[in-house]
Amino acid sequence: MTTQTAISWSFIRQFNFTNPPRIILGRSEEVDSRYKEDCKAIKERGSVKNHLEKKYLSRGNHYHMTLNNYPYFMEEGIVHYVIWFKGGHFGKYNNQSEINSIIRDYMISNHINDKCEYTFYQNIEELRSIPSIPHLHVFMKLF
Repeated sequence: MTTQTAISWSFIRQFNFTNPPRIILGRSEEVDSRYKEDCKAIKERGSVKNHLEKKYLSRGNHYHMTLNNYPYFMEEGIVHYVIWFKGGHFGKYNNQSEINSIIRDYMISNHINDKCEYTFYQNIEELRSIPSIPHLHVFMKLF
């Protein structure tokens, strides 16, 4: 889904671990077009699940946090990340404390100012575009 209006920090921060959005959040037309093209190409070579597992979860790690390659259309200063989880291990991390630790470790490793604000959530089941791999969306407001 595309949108012409950038998502604001005041809007996105209302969503969190216990209160995910119940609506589809949109991407810019450019990002949405790239997303659809890349998904089609990946599916022609195999499956999205296999592609993502090989790219992010093949080094024996239980999770991997990275910039979202296809971010929602956010206002300037908001960065969209994804934490991908190896299927059987998601339960171990599926709580606010563990997710906060993953995010803080990522911030330290990537020299991200710890004065930023962030929020995170997992899409509700009906809105998951890649239901075969557990993943969380993380949004950081950089100051």
